[in-house]
Amino acid sequence: MAQRNPDAPNQIVLFQELLQDKIEHKPHAARFFSYLAEELDLTYYERLRMGAPPYTRRIVTAVIFYAMYHGHYAAQKICRFAEDSIGAQWILSGMRMPSYKTVERTIDALLAEVDRLFIQVIGICEGLSLIGRQRMHIDGTKVKANASKHKAMSYEHLTKKIDRQTNDMEALYDVIKPYIDEVEQMPDHKLKACIHEQAEQVQRLLRKQHQSELQQKEQQVFNLDSEVEETETKHGYDEEVLNPVALF
Repeated sequence: MAQRNPDAPNQIVLFQELLQDKIEHKPHAARFFSYLAEELDLTYYERLRMGAPPYTRRIVTAVIFYAMYHGHYAAQKICRFAEDSIGAQWILSGMRMPSYKTVERTIDALLAEVDRLFIQVIGICEGLSLIGRQRMHIDGTKVKANASKHKAMSYEHLTKKIDRQTNDMEALYDVIKPYIDEVEQMPDHKLKACIHEQAEQVQRLLRKQHQSELQQKEQQVFNLDSEVEETETKHGYDEEVLNPVALF
């Protein structure tokens, strides 16, 4: 089936000398993605027998890869990037960039076949001796930390803090060690009696604290009532004055 434009990026008629000098005679990312799209088995959509001939799959895929390499992932941004990029124009071979809807459909098809394409890319890297099989590197994404800058610690400060806390724990253990030894040597019945006595003592302390809080609240209420009575007396609202019997 005929295509809209021939797949021939080296045609002299369609290119200016400046474009060839910038792309073909020096290392350029556009050449790499054009080679990658040529090597991939792009069978993710079938040609329809009706309608206009489709765009060359290799060219559209190479332009998408090249635009994503430069940080453009939306279909409309890819189309705008292709209009101004020399590398994208070299890949297009003078062909007009498809609409963003065509680019969206191509991206969806690529995502649906991403597992198979990934295996093909690994095979291409293996064929180019880019996989040494000697070191394993794990890549990650840097995420901005949502922590307070004032609580950030250097390694030296953190080490000193750990040592200080370790010394405090050792000192505390030295203090309570005699009590631990005494408890371990205590018989079971005596240990239970001691625990029961300590529990009752804690209950008495809690009960005493609760009664003290109640007394404080009652005192606050009493002081508030006294202030209200004094205020009413100053403004002439005494009970004797407002008593209707006293008025007659």
